[in-house]
Amino acid sequence: LQWDCVISCEMLPEYKFHASAYLRAAELLGCEPAEVMMVAAHGSDLEAAANVGFRTAYVDRPDEYGDDQQMNRESAQADLGSPDIRALCLKDLATQLGT
Repeated sequence: LQWDCVISCEMLPEYKFHASAYLRAAELLGCEPAEVMMVAAHGSDLEAAANVGFRTAYVDRPDEYGDDQQMNRESAQADLGSPDIRALCLKDLATQLGT
């Protein structure tokens, strides 16, 4: 995947879930919100980004939840909402994006 930039909330005056954090990220990129895609493995991150007009992509992280991962993954999937893209991995995301 080709990246334009990776922005961390530690670089911003507000932390994630605050609309201003997402809008500032778009501003730093010189983009309108609709030109930005938030890629994450958590529905709450994707929902907050979608609320300011970002496109969203869910990328599964199958080993994230440790010993009780099946129960936790099912819970995370239930709270996912409707991302623009659902991908199994970053390679799958790249394929879906046509890159």
